[in-house]
Parts: sequence; C-alpha cells; structure tokens
Amino acid sequence: SDVAGPLFNRGRRRDRPILSVGSTMSDRILSPRDEAVVGIRACMVAYSHYPDDPRVSREARTLDRAGVEVDVICLRGDGQPIRENIEGVEVYRIPLATRPGSRHRYAWQYGTFFLLATAALSRAWRRRRYDIVHVHSLPDFLVFASALPRAFGARIILDLHEAMPEILAARFRLENDASLVRVARALERASAAFADEIFVVNDTIRNLLVSRGIPPHKLAVLPNTPDEEAMPLVSRQFLVDRYGLQGEHAIVVAGGLNPERDIETLIRSIALPPLAGSVDLLLLGRGDPKYLAGLRALAEGLGLRKRVVFGGFVPHAEAMSLLSLSDVGVVTLVENPITRLGLPNRLFEYAMLGKPLVVPRLPAIESFVGSDGYYYRPGSPEDLAAAIANALNGSTPSMRTELERRYGAWRWADVSRRLLEAYRRAKPRAARSQEVHAACT
Repeated sequence: SDVAGPLFNRGRRRDRPILSVGSTMSDRILSPRDEAVVGIRACMVAYSHYPDDPRVSREARTLDRAGVEVDVICLRGDGQPIRENIEGVEVYRIPLATRPGSRHRYAWQYGTFFLLATAALSRAWRRRRYDIVHVHSLPDFLVFASALPRAFGARIILDLHEAMPEILAARFRLENDASLVRVARALERASAAFADEIFVVNDTIRNLLVSRGIPPHKLAVLPNTPDEEAMPLVSRQFLVDRYGLQGEHAIVVAGGLNPERDIETLIRSIALPPLAGSVDLLLLGRGDPKYLAGLRALAEGLGLRKRVVFGGFVPHAEAMSLLSLSDVGVVTLVENPITRLGLPNRLFEYAMLGKPLVVPRLPAIESFVGSDGYYYRPGSPEDLAAAIANALNGSTPSMRTELERRYGAWRWADVSRRLLEAYRRAKPRAARSQEVHAACT
C-alpha cells in the first residue's frame, strides 16, 4: 500500500491559466461551455510509458488544459524518475520491466502491473478522492484496479486502444475459437460492464464490440488524431546536417519499431529499381534491440547502410517536424486480425501534414483513405516500391484536397470535445458531497 506514497502524499492545485477545449495555443481562455470541466480530479492508469504513449499523453494534456487535475499511473522506462510533473500532469511510474515474450510472460507482466496499479490507485484515491478514473487498455481487466474509487462514486472510463481478443489472436497466431481468445472476449465483456463509458479508436472496433453485445450507448469513438500543437520549423537541410540524408527523396517514419510495423518490407522496397539510389529512409523510435539489429543487418545486406538511418527516439514535437520533411507518408503493417481493425497514429499524422499516403490495403485503413491514397499488398516490397514511386510522381492537388477534407472530420480540436463531454458527465467531489448532505438532512 506504500507504492504510491511518494507521489500522492501531497495537497496541490496548480496555479496556472486554464485553456480552452481543443486549443493548440497556450493563451486561450475557457469559454462558458467549458467551465463545467474545472474542478474535476482524474487519474489515468496505463500499462505504457508516459509521455511516450501518444494517446495517453494527448488526452492528459487536453484535460489539463481544460482545467482537470490529472494524475497518471504508468510503467517506468529506463532512466525515468518514479515521480515527475510534465506540463502540469503529475506522473507516477511503477518500476516494472516489461518485454515481449510468451503467453506466460505477458500474463505475469499484466498481472503484476494490475496488482501494483491497484495498490497505487487505492492509496492515491484515499488522498485525492478522484471524480474519474480513466483506464487505458491493454489489458482490458486493468479497469478493475478502480474498484475502490468506483465503490465511492467515481466515474470509470475504459479507453480501448485495441481489441484485446484480436491482438492476442494476432500475437500468438490463434484461431478465433481458441480458449485464450474466448477468455479475452469474456474479460472484454466483463470490463465493459464494469465501466461507465468506453472509448474506442474507430467505428470498425465500435461495431465489433456492439456485435459482441456491448451496449452502444456506452461507446464513444475517439480516433488517434494528433493534437495540432505548435512544432518547431526545420528545413530539408536539417536531414543532411543531422542524419546525412542526401537522396533526391526522403521518407521519415516515427513511432514504435516492431515486427507488426513490417519495417523490413519498407527497407526492401527502397532497394528496388523504382526507388533505388533516389530515396533515403529515416526511422525514428524505439524497438527491441534484437529486432533493430536485424533491420540494420538487412539494410547492410541490401547495400543501404547510408540510405537507411536509425535516428532513435525523439520527442513528439520534434518527430512531427521531421515527419513534415517526408516526401510521402508511408504506413506499413503486416496483415493480421488487429491490423485489419486499426487506424495507426502515423496515418493521421501524415494526413494532418498533407502528405500523399502510401498504405496497406486493410479494411479500416481503406475506409478512412478511400480512393485518395496509394495502396500496396501487405508484405510485398515490389507493390510497396511501385506505390511509393506513384505517390512521388503522381500525387495531385485534388487528391490532397480530398484527403484534407476527410481528415477535417477527425481533427483533435473537434474530437477532443467528446473526451471533455465524458468528463463533464462526472459529478465533482463537492457536488457529490452536497447530494449526500441533502439526503441525510
């Protein structure tokens, strides 16, 4: 029970200006419509790293700007402090080392984090009396860490980054009727029943959950669109000076580097005749050392040592600046049960920046991009090379205009209002206390 002591043994309210909903500038003031959010205390729980997880940090920043007091309980990464205040958000990190592995390893890691997060959240709630507990999945059952706050009236939000049954089927190559997948579906239903509201990342996953019996009124779609914050301006010369990229064209990819992202196919594609000798690739982000070593060996074997550069992790604003220098927006994915449902962050980031999109032909992605992108068959470097070449040579103003129109309906400035509306439905601690007092008199 002492796990959360160092962070939460405090009283605090930050003295700082309150910003408007969806604002991208720090000097805007709350409108009357937004004032109801002020006074809410919330705790986010995430089996991920903060601020590295873009969805968690984007939502936390938006809530903080709107006047919500936000704490985050998450994993601790290498070199990160146990406790830290990041742009007004109080972060407590649980020192648990995680890595990919077998089913038993995932079960142990999820279970250990669940127990530690439950202890941390329960201890924090006794001091902070949260109005909302906002739990990010995976795993879905992490929502049960909020049992104590829920028993005393806190509103519980379950934020589903992915569909857990599908990701288990993809990760361990299981059939839909495998016992582990059936257990995951049962936990999904139980977790959804426990939560007051559920966020999902797109309509494809929403429809899937409804087909499994989850009430539609509980579900709200919050896509992974980027917060359009100011980003430092950099010139193309920056790629030359810092990374040594001197090709005619540059492709910049930022985010987690893992097998599901199928970076191998992208590396192979730039060695093929349509692109060979003219395209440089900059890869930004973290990944398993063994996987990254394999990518480097692949690039070396294809004679691309100087054309494929691993830039490591960079902060989000800097990553966006570098993405703006990419000639095309390339999204690569393997095909599996979860990628058929997903709309990755990179897709929206490239769309926001107005880049011609090169994407795998997968159902959810195709529903967003429509006819305004260049498609390739997942796993085919030849197809990918042709699609990139077409995007470099054939992108038209009308395609970019239509993509911008499609993206306009997903902008975070508008989507974030759904997030804040959910928070307005929570009754602040003071209001609940008044109701209790009135009932007793």
